[in-house]
Amino acid sequence: MKPPLDVHLYVTPRCNLACPHCYYDAFDFDGDETGVLSTASVVDVIHTICASYEADIHLEGGEAFLREDMDEVLGALDAHELGSLTLTTSGTVPIKVSSDRLRGVGDLRISIDGHTDEINKSLRGVVLKRPMRTIKELMNKEVGFSVRMTISSLNARRIGETLDFLSDRGVRRISFFEFQAVGRGLDSKDRFDVADDDFDAFIKSISEFVPAGIFDEVKVSISPRRSTQASPLFDSFEKNGYQVISLARNPNITVNWNGDVGISPWGVTADRTSDQFENVRSGNWFSKVQARYREDALVPLDFSTTSTLLRYRSSNPS
Repeated sequence: MKPPLDVHLYVTPRCNLACPHCYYDAFDFDGDETGVLSTASVVDVIHTICASYEADIHLEGGEAFLREDMDEVLGALDAHELGSLTLTTSGTVPIKVSSDRLRGVGDLRISIDGHTDEINKSLRGVVLKRPMRTIKELMNKEVGFSVRMTISSLNARRIGETLDFLSDRGVRRISFFEFQAVGRGLDSKDRFDVADDDFDAFIKSISEFVPAGIFDEVKVSISPRRSTQASPLFDSFEKNGYQVISLARNPNITVNWNGDVGISPWGVTADRTSDQFENVRSGNWFSKVQARYREDALVPLDFSTTSTLLRYRSSNPS
């Protein structure tokens, strides 16, 4: 058995959107990306990590599909490596990747942050028509996907409507992450931060919701600052078929678009990696990763990373 490693691999700093809650603080669509990792470098990073670790690799940006070589990157991976990837997109740009390769990806996530045009536009700058069109295209091609949703002050108390909206449109998998005041989100904390009573309303609604027969997978990521608040409801989650999984000591690395290597996925922006200790262009970058792994020095220390995952999985997915 290979040891586990969570990896965030940012393959571009560019994005066609300017979401006010973007923890990565991506550049404008036409921003300079001199020094971006090449196709070969991205593939080599994935090969190298997967050879030594049972890796859970989140490949994202920016907008990952603004890279013209994504089909080439995915085509260079073997089935196990492809299955280790979670690929995240806004669903607002064309996905120029072979459907067969997309079917092999561990998870293809479409970011939608509200069940109404008003909420989604406030958080992402676009109405729902664009990402929902992408979802329809993926369904027609029989490509699996999930919806990734940020819980904010705008939607925390409307989670029942959100679940109805998504299930009515054929969505079968969904992941929830609370808004965090990091990256660009630092400037929008007053607008989107989830108050304690709003979080109580959200987590209680989810704990009482029975996903069986409606969703194949539901995941709720709980940060350390919410663990005490959410823990009294863990028994209710388990009764409804959820697993309560501790991630508090999971080792992480984050690789930025320019090759900088750090630890916390929340400590990186398009401009920098705040906890950088190496660059993948260095000949011994991976030796330093392995040394830090052995020293238990790859565990994120900030308050906003996931410490507990609540996960429901159907035994008979549709």
